[in-house]
Amino acid sequence: MNRKNILPDLAAGFTTGLFSIPEGMAYAKLMGVNPVYGLYSSMAAPIVASLTTGTILMVSTLTSAIAICTGSVIQQAGIDVAHHPSALFTITFLVGAIMFLMGLLRMGNVVNYVSNAVMTGFVAGASLLILVGELGDLTGYAPSGGNKLLKMVDHIIHIGHWDPATTAVGFGTIITMVILKKIPVTEKAAAVITLIIGTVAVNLLRLPSVELVSKIAKIPAGLPEVVLPDPAMMPKLALGALSVALVALTQGAGIGTAVPNPDGSRASQSRDFIGQGMGNLVGSFFQSLATGGSLSRTGISVDAGAKSRMAGVFSGLWLILVVVLM
Repeated sequence: MNRKNILPDLAAGFTTGLFSIPEGMAYAKLMGVNPVYGLYSSMAAPIVASLTTGTILMVSTLTSAIAICTGSVIQQAGIDVAHHPSALFTITFLVGAIMFLMGLLRMGNVVNYVSNAVMTGFVAGASLLILVGELGDLTGYAPSGGNKLLKMVDHIIHIGHWDPATTAVGFGTIITMVILKKIPVTEKAAAVITLIIGTVAVNLLRLPSVELVSKIAKIPAGLPEVVLPDPAMMPKLALGALSVALVALTQGAGIGTAVPNPDGSRASQSRDFIGQGMGNLVGSFFQSLATGGSLSRTGISVDAGAKSRMAGVFSGLWLILVVVLM
């Protein structure tokens, strides 16, 4: 480990770790599961994956596409995760095993056959679903409708029912983020600064209609308890886990091209498969949802000054410290 990279990697890891709090919880909420699992997905998994992937700066964690795909698998299997949360971690274990095996078999080149247009459309669609799904939290109005499209229409029609304080905070946060990203001095730390400013402002102003995270989920002050995969559920979830693994690997495949290795070495897709697989295998024992290479989280890390794979390791360690101590 190069000593001159420690400070930049620590700073990048801190930014990425804090950014993982709202994003990870939002993706878990998108699945309809306990948002705390979204936090846990950014602890052990990215630490292990960052140490083992071929793409040095890749951050492997829960993404929107993985969340949507995993949620679909659970729904199709007819499993009530509220009473059987181990099903989620069993999927994570199976996804890790599939990724690891595909890496050992050197199947990294398989992703080259996936159309860029298909993957771009898939990611754009997942992003749109997240946007529509978060409209209620953004404006304080709970839309009604049989599907997300009808809920979006209902939301627009009832603009007069939006909560003024919640709407002001939501759009104010978006505007602040965009402005800070445009300023060279604050560009790298825009995500952290925005999160801190918004949090401080809401608590100082004591806006009663603006919900806090504590209303969404109770976050235990400690490390996640160790859980074991459920062998009895594996046959029912195996095929679904394969689909999740393929989505995750395909999504992460573009990171090596978008973010070249700082040392000039060529990233190995098969090694990326192995690294992401190891992250899932270890993470499954610590209540992590399925994870994979995240272009957004990797971008945050790189923008914040990441220089080596230790940035991803530090992101997980920082998040652990935040959850345990604060």
